[in-house]
Amino acid sequence: MDPLDGTASFVHRDRTFAVMVALEIGGRPEVGAIYHPMTDELYAAVRGEGATVTRGGETGPFRFPPVPVGAAPHGGDPRSLETAQP
Repeated sequence: MDPLDGTASFVHRDRTFAVMVALEIGGRPEVGAIYHPMTDELYAAVRGEGATVTRGGETGPFRFPPVPVGAAPHGGDPRSLETAQP
């Protein structure tokens, strides 16, 4: 599996590529992280412990408003997420 999402974006050095890693144990995702090198942002989650975002050396909870099933657009831009500031 290629952990770089957005290879064309990487080649063109725009802001929408990311490096993603995850750990699955017994068929269940346990931890995962997404790193945006162009913005130096790290999004991480651990099963049962929630998610965090690290920006500018500060880490805080990662929250966004709930979206009803079927109302979410297909695809997206990471800049469209409304996140809590650490």
